[in-house]
Amino acid sequence: MKRVTVVCLAAEREAAVAALREVGTVHVLPSLPPASDALDRLVRRRENLERVLALLEARPAVGSPVGVAPVAADPAALVDRVQALTSEQSAAEERRQKLLRAAQALAPWGSFSREDVAACQAAGLQVVLVAVAADALPVWPAGTVVTELSRQGKTIYLAVVAAAGVALPVTASAFPESTDGAEIESERREVEAELRRVSAELDHLAATVPSLRQAAADLDEQVALARARDGMGQSEPLTYLEGYVPVRDLDSLLAAARRYGWAVRAVDPAADDLNVPTKLRLARWVEPIRSVFQTLGILPGYREVDISACFLLFFSVFFAMLIGDAGYGVVLLALTLGLRWKYRQAPAAPFWLFVVLSVSTIVWGVLTGTYFAIHLPDGHPLRAIPSVSYFAEVRNVQRLCFLIGTIHLTVAHVWNAAVTRPWLKAVGALAWIPILWGNYLLAKMMVLGAPTHPALPWLYGGGLLGVLLFTEPSLNPFRTVGLGLGKIALNLANSFVDVVSYVRLFAVGAAGVKVAESMNEMAGAIHGMPWLGGLLATLVLVLGHAFNLLLGSMGVLVHGVRLNVLEFAGHVGLEFAGSAYRPLRRRQVAAADGPGSSS
Repeated sequence: MKRVTVVCLAAEREAAVAALREVGTVHVLPSLPPASDALDRLVRRRENLERVLALLEARPAVGSPVGVAPVAADPAALVDRVQALTSEQSAAEERRQKLLRAAQALAPWGSFSREDVAACQAAGLQVVLVAVAADALPVWPAGTVVTELSRQGKTIYLAVVAAAGVALPVTASAFPESTDGAEIESERREVEAELRRVSAELDHLAATVPSLRQAAADLDEQVALARARDGMGQSEPLTYLEGYVPVRDLDSLLAAARRYGWAVRAVDPAADDLNVPTKLRLARWVEPIRSVFQTLGILPGYREVDISACFLLFFSVFFAMLIGDAGYGVVLLALTLGLRWKYRQAPAAPFWLFVVLSVSTIVWGVLTGTYFAIHLPDGHPLRAIPSVSYFAEVRNVQRLCFLIGTIHLTVAHVWNAAVTRPWLKAVGALAWIPILWGNYLLAKMMVLGAPTHPALPWLYGGGLLGVLLFTEPSLNPFRTVGLGLGKIALNLANSFVDVVSYVRLFAVGAAGVKVAESMNEMAGAIHGMPWLGGLLATLVLVLGHAFNLLLGSMGVLVHGVRLNVLEFAGHVGLEFAGSAYRPLRRRQVAAADGPGSSS
């Protein structure tokens, strides 16, 4: 990357930003906090549109209901209409809830006329509503008329009429706000009809989601343009825009500068510049891993190493071991190819990723002889593969997990050493490699019961000595040894735990196989049932294995990703502190930016 400053006349600011958008290579770094009334209006429009999109995307798109006008083409009109409808919907729903509460409050008393109550009161009578316990009825004064209206459980609801001034031995209940049940029901039907009308129109407007997405993308472009314009520095009569341009794209910016009469300054970013974006380019065979990085939202910093190729290789192995079944691999491959055939216009990289992962799973399943957890009989051709009998021994799979982990972390330290300066400090990074292999031998001894290897003390001794002397090499031996001891104290136990943690590949894979075996046994037991046995067994197999495959996929997200993003990246010294390169450019000519190798 080059850090660039583009200088133009203040009067040409709008035109300069528009021209830079056409060039499409400058990642803008605001010189001032972008702020203007125009920008605020655009941001508010974008926020409103986002809310409308979220609402409509959750609804089914249906044809135009009777009495509803055709969908407007103007996105602003669409947003206004949806917002008006949602306001109507909220008001109607609030009214419906109020009517439901009124109906519930009136239910124990039944409908009655307030005019009749008023007439009684005018005639010198008191009319009260009373709720009393069935086993605690009071003694009423002489001349009192008591009418039972309803019973609910142990409570009796009464209407009591007595002469005015007569003391009643009960506490009167408040009169319901609405006393006409028929009127409440009529209003409720009207409100529900209104809600259905609004819902139908919103479903109709859901068909406009594609055009609204287009409008949202257009607004994003306008917002980016306004922020670039409002974030330009000022030095009358000049104005300037700062940002970053990939080295390979610098010539196009210089050509535009000559065409428009700008001044351009391009320098290497300072070593402490934390704003440099990362534009990563992947080799074609590594391209499938881009979608994983984008899904996880991780990106190496501009000065950090790119682990994309290593990530893809080991992630494929981890995926295969965690899913662990050739039958599942075939299912995943078939689903991937079917979806690719259906969605031919979609980006190819995610489909290629799943092709790689599916094939890796098939290969591992063949090596271990696992096909939907079916027990193959002795002499079966698929059991004749030598690796099947080897991996049938649990300790051999666990040993392989420790070996893969040690190799994985060794690569991390070699990589770390390759980018570490000065070279003496790089020796400190390399010194962890014999410690890792010592951890491998120690894990075999402690977990698998292997005998103590004679190389174990030499590996630990040499590695610890290297870490002690070269972690922070200095002319001051006390500082060197002190920092080295601190490094050992903090990381020695963690390095052993990291190697052992790769056994999760065996544990999760074995758990998946056991679940699949249980499903097969359950289906086998059901199959012998008369009548529907075969159908139920098939249903158990399909649903059971689908559920197990889903669990395995979750295991990949939790464990397969973790081993790359935490264990491996931690040993490399990678923090994924990058910010994506997002140049100011027209949306329709934009290409997807993602992880790859930095420029």
